[in-house]
Amino acid sequence: SVRLKLLWNPGLACERLGYWAHQRGRLNRLRGTVAHSLTLGHIESLELVESVSHLDIRTVYDIGANAGTWVLLAKAVLPTARVEAFEPLASHFPAFLKNVGSDSTVSLHKVALGSQNTTAVLHVTSFSDASSLLPLEERGVAEFGVRETGQVPVEVRRLDDYREEHGLPFP
Repeated sequence: SVRLKLLWNPGLACERLGYWAHQRGRLNRLRGTVAHSLTLGHIESLELVESVSHLDIRTVYDIGANAGTWVLLAKAVLPTARVEAFEPLASHFPAFLKNVGSDSTVSLHKVALGSQNTTAVLHVTSFSDASSLLPLEERGVAEFGVRETGQVPVEVRRLDDYREEHGLPFP
């Protein structure tokens, strides 16, 4: 087992300890922010967002906003930025609104974005984060155990058209 390997291999134990400390440090940077409740699975892009925090970013677009966890991460690092979040899957709306709350600098747009203004089928999967306008391939089923659980018609808009029609600021 892994634990026995750690006893016999102090280098591996130190590596594991270092990795754990690094991950805890990443989470600790979010203390006292709107993202304080996020877990390691939600902060993959923390350093990417931090790398642009010195810029005067006023508007961020989150395309495929899901339950709003990335919005929280962005607001933790860029607290004064406005966030325009796009999410077409209605089953995600309650979690998004719960996570983001009544932050007036965040707007949820209940549309999918694509190359044409149309209606399309959203392929809903057993891991809803993987839901997509693209059909699920067998590779996704084989490698990740994800399967399609339904299909939902959604409005699809070209971002340029939607932004102009709704007077959204440029990202």
